[in-house]
Amino acid sequence: MNVSSVHAMGFTHLKAIATSANIAAYAASKGAMLALTRALAIELAPDHIRVNAVLPGAVDTPMLHSGLSRGHLQGDNMVDLVQQLGSKHVIGRVGQPQEIAEAIYFMADHSRSSFTTGQALVVDGGATCRLSTE
Repeated sequence: MNVSSVHAMGFTHLKAIATSANIAAYAASKGAMLALTRALAIELAPDHIRVNAVLPGAVDTPMLHSGLSRGHLQGDNMVDLVQQLGSKHVIGRVGQPQEIAEAIYFMADHSRSSFTTGQALVVDGGATCRLSTE
């Protein structure tokens, strides 16, 4: 099981997915993780080993707080900044670490996802399903 990021996605079927400024190395490494996931899924399938990735979006963690400190949202209060970012998501909030852990557990559990390999499960509160022009 690999953990990548929505920043790894270049496009979906309908639109381009944007990343953020000043994180080129991060986005590139997460994109490489997706390529590695697909390649390992092919190479390890004969040994009955599944390889998948979970791609979290914004999750309320110290890493998110550090990113919000870069100043692309207005305000100084971290709680307000997290809420502002959450309001941009379809479900109206950022994720919690436990929600990402549950997705990882699902993908890693052979009894629940045995026919899934080489895939990327996006767990982002709907952030990547809305058109960027809305």
